[in-house]
Amino acid sequence: MFYNGSSLLRVQKRMNNKDYIEFTLHKAFFEGRVTRKDLIERFGIKESKATKIFALISKEQPGHIHYHPRSRGYVPSEDYRIKSKYRFADYLQIVGRPAFIHRLETVNSGVDMDKFRSIQEAIKHRFAIEFDYLSLNTPEPTKRIVYPHSLISSGYRWHIRGWEEKSGEFKDFNLPRMLGEVVEVKMNNPLSNIDKDKDWNEYKTFFLVPNPQLSSEQKKIIEIDYQMTNGVLTVSCRKALFFYTLHTYLVTDQSEIPNVHQHLALRE
Repeated sequence: MFYNGSSLLRVQKRMNNKDYIEFTLHKAFFEGRVTRKDLIERFGIKESKATKIFALISKEQPGHIHYHPRSRGYVPSEDYRIKSKYRFADYLQIVGRPAFIHRLETVNSGVDMDKFRSIQEAIKHRFAIEFDYLSLNTPEPTKRIVYPHSLISSGYRWHIRGWEEKSGEFKDFNLPRMLGEVVEVKMNNPLSNIDKDKDWNEYKTFFLVPNPQLSSEQKKIIEIDYQMTNGVLTVSCRKALFFYTLHTYLVTDQSEIPNVHQHLALRE
């Protein structure tokens, strides 16, 4: 985020050292690295100001982060990282949502800090990650190697979407089912490029109408609830997110005449 002229001055006046420190620490802990450039680009401050912020953190909160020459940035200390109680929700609010996170609506479940760091690094560098995964089709965890391209909130849980090496297909993997450590595998595969994910890049349009089993009065209320036009709500989403999008509208029965307790019915 960049600011110019008077708008920059107003933003800087509203900021205080606590805001700069919170941003710096959250970015370091969740992404594994933070630099002066990150502060300069986010707040529009000068390099000298960014340097002072890191010096202030070193003085007021020693041991939290330290400069890592090889990374050319500040990284979190191992001891404090383990003791940290930072929440993913706070990271999204303070640092902001990276472009690769697609959020359909707020969810209560969090994302483990170590998992997120490995996932975002893999997405950034187009690497693979390796993890043990629980599937409803297999009783025991199985080893998976996946090249993730997006981290998505489906409305009730988080999942990654990426190309799986074994099946050679783009799939979704629920974060709660990814057991133990997520290990970065620093290799690339051109087949994993997001441009090759057809269901991700193509959009699907569908239509929602009031459940036919509702009374005329009830249908009118549902039309108002969803601001329908002529009794129809038109929705467009990525094909890969179709079922998740349906769930945000509480549509689990996709038949033309679903259970009466479901307010909406699907028309494609």
